[in-house]
Amino acid sequence: MDDARVYRFGDVEVDTAAHRVVRGGHPVALEPKAYAVLLALLAQPGYAISRDELLDQVWGHRHVTPGVLNRVVAQLRKALGDHAEHPHYIQTVHAVGYRFMCDPEVDVAPAPPVASEISDGMPAVEISAVHDLAEERGAGRSPWLRVVAVAMLVVLAATAWWRFAPPQATSPTAATIALRPFTMVGGSAADAWFAEGLAVELHDALASVPGLRVAALMDPADPRRKADVRELGRMLDVRAVLDASVRRDGDRVRISARLSDTGTGYVLWSRSYEHALSEVFDTQGAIAAEVVESMLGAVPGQGESLRRRLAPTRSVAAFEAYLRGVELARSPLDRERSGQAAEAFRAALAEDAEFARAQAALCTTETRRFEYWNDAEAHQRALAACRRALEMVPVPPEASLALGNLLRVDGELDKAEVHFNAASHAPAVAALAHVGLGKVAAARGDVAGSRRQFDRALALAPQDARVHAETGYQAYRDGRLGDARRAYRRALELDPDNAGNWNTLGFLHLLAGEDDEASRAFERSIAITPSADVLANFALLRGQAGDHEGAVALYRRALELDPDDYINWGNLADGLRASGAAPAEVRAAYSEAEQRVRRYLGINEGDGYAQAALGWYCANLGKRDEALALVRTSGAAETGDRAEIALYNAESLAMLGLREAARQEFERAREAGISDARIRASQLRE
Repeated sequence: MDDARVYRFGDVEVDTAAHRVVRGGHPVALEPKAYAVLLALLAQPGYAISRDELLDQVWGHRHVTPGVLNRVVAQLRKALGDHAEHPHYIQTVHAVGYRFMCDPEVDVAPAPPVASEISDGMPAVEISAVHDLAEERGAGRSPWLRVVAVAMLVVLAATAWWRFAPPQATSPTAATIALRPFTMVGGSAADAWFAEGLAVELHDALASVPGLRVAALMDPADPRRKADVRELGRMLDVRAVLDASVRRDGDRVRISARLSDTGTGYVLWSRSYEHALSEVFDTQGAIAAEVVESMLGAVPGQGESLRRRLAPTRSVAAFEAYLRGVELARSPLDRERSGQAAEAFRAALAEDAEFARAQAALCTTETRRFEYWNDAEAHQRALAACRRALEMVPVPPEASLALGNLLRVDGELDKAEVHFNAASHAPAVAALAHVGLGKVAAARGDVAGSRRQFDRALALAPQDARVHAETGYQAYRDGRLGDARRAYRRALELDPDNAGNWNTLGFLHLLAGEDDEASRAFERSIAITPSADVLANFALLRGQAGDHEGAVALYRRALELDPDDYINWGNLADGLRASGAAPAEVRAAYSEAEQRVRRYLGINEGDGYAQAALGWYCANLGKRDEALALVRTSGAAETGDRAEIALYNAESLAMLGLREAARQEFERAREAGISDARIRASQLRE
């Protein structure tokens, strides 16, 4: 495929890799067909292109009148600030067609960074172990993979309707579609991930296509999946919904599918297929390319791109292991399942060492384990996986995104920005790349720049619960608790069974002193998935209310789920001390917390929150001088939640008998957003 390009003329910039048009620094909204016409004109500046040639290139000349081209050109001129009577860019060549008048400046879009770009200043990583696992094994056939090509045929037949049916006046926009989670009929519950993995792969492939908007894939447990088609269309702002069910019977697979119009609720097309599959990857690529052409017309370069994406490996065993990992990674955020997902991706790479998407998924998973659960050993695994992913051709954009997050957590903001910018050119991950750029800007103290990046992410993915949740979390970090709660409520409207988001919403209510609302949110989260995080937050709420024994019981349950979390070891020690437990038991818990946080700080030494926590543990273990040094260091740190750091430091100073200094830190904690209820709950507050 040709290199992606950036065209510049006047105050307009067209980035073909990002499918983005910017005029005067502001994004310009274009219909997919208008964008395709613009690219066709830019490809031949100065030359008159006939109407028939444009109709063939963009629409395939299928049931399209010349008036449609006139309308698209008029839209283009308006978007570019051009005029038909006195054109600067698009000239009408009478009886022929159109000509792009000026000679644009053309740059090749920046390629994703290579592995050498991340080596400077970073420790050398031995990655031979990955290669040792990667010897090719026999690529046998697995009957369930036959599901994939049959489902693709379902989609192909469904999209044929779009070519010949008249547009519905009630439809939001033409190129919008949602996939309900595919269901497995019969068989054991353990087989359900076959159908789910099939839906994920199809969804992600279609979402990577510029100009095609695919609603975020619902979780199989999402109650919205049972909604009426018209209601679902209004919720997701899509024109059509595709449903499919899968039944396996030995080497045979039966697919029942239907395509429904969200404007009328009518079933437009319904059919059942029974098929024996072979050469599944080639079939996927060919059918997906046809789906895209049916919905968007001929988009230059997309056919080959889709074929590559939907043929990620030639090993059926590798693909099977990869889909297992995808299903585990999509589950609620949980340390144990995350570890199982990482092992599944490693199994896929053991079958096919060049399986780039599995390598990118391993990079993402290990980065998450380090960032979310302070898993010190995951840092080296993440770095090795990301470096290996960046050696692959083409570089998976998911790897650039994951490495950007890893470098951001490490404080390597300039390098992180390079990788986020690379990922922002890929439509499938562009919104999350802008989230990453927003976090980088926030880490630099550029609040306005951070909010612009988050606004851009929301504009790109307004129906993505992850983006709303990330926006809410950044609002919390900025001290905008009201905005944070609103963002999480919106995320829960889009994904109502997300246990992690209910937990965070509960924590935000806890910070605001809204204990009843916090309790309800925590209970909802626990009912969905009783994770270590929500149990710890519920324990904090119990402790604030004076129920220290109840808090200790919850902290113990949390540590059963995640025994390496230094924060919960410290919280357990606090609860034991408050409940009057034996001093030896209290000291043992603080020692466990101390060991784990020191291991974490060995990798992320600049984390002010971890430094403050260690200072508190040292104060309780009688290490006065080190505790005071950590209070000073954490107070001056550039990373970490300022409010939580101040609260830890206030309690450390009070424990050491420095009452006036402690009073000042408690006041700083209050000013930074810690609620009066939490400060009153401190056992050391005067």
